[in-house]
Amino acid sequence: MTDKLKNWLVPPLPETPSPNQLNQWCSSALAALTTTIEATAPRSRPSPRSKAWWTPLLTTLRKAFTKATRKAKKAQTPDSYNIARQSKLGYVKAIKRAKASYRADFLTKTTPHNIWTAKELVAPRKTHRFPSLPDTSDPVAINKSLVDHYFPLKDPLPNRGRLRKNPSATPLTKEEINLPSPSPHPPPPRAPTVFPTPYGKGLTSSTPRSYSNSSPLW
Repeated sequence: MTDKLKNWLVPPLPETPSPNQLNQWCSSALAALTTTIEATAPRSRPSPRSKAWWTPLLTTLRKAFTKATRKAKKAQTPDSYNIARQSKLGYVKAIKRAKASYRADFLTKTTPHNIWTAKELVAPRKTHRFPSLPDTSDPVAINKSLVDHYFPLKDPLPNRGRLRKNPSATPLTKEEINLPSPSPHPPPPRAPTVFPTPYGKGLTSSTPRSYSNSSPLW
């Protein structure tokens, strides 16, 4: 299809065409393009089994529901909203009736080839995926059962014993008890002390004593 569209030639446009000639040229070019597309493009073939329960009545009801909804959005009156609501209700009920009728008709025509499909139609709904908890009738029992299952109690740790006094060790004196524990890291160097002066700079502990003891210049 792509190659044919690339090779498709647009009909030549007449020089200084009149409005009628221009309309004829557009119609002929569009017709030639439509013919090429219909000859090469594959047509969609929807499966009749996608919505086998669909009926012409549902098509009519859907059109009426769409029309009533658009009128309600445009008018915004209580009557229009009521009509749209009733149209939707009738459309939904008709879909349910059509599905039920299709299932009943399908079950009457069951064959060995579609027995499993019939079983899915008549089987009850799937049960809730939450597992059943035996001997649980109230929320407290359910909570306890879940906690015991996901967080079971562990065995207690074995007794490690207690520290015992060494009979051969000498008792500590008060001086040894009051001694500070040695630090594993040495203390950082102490920064020099700065004293404010009227000269704009501070005197530190490393400043010579002769300078620090000098009298002011004023």
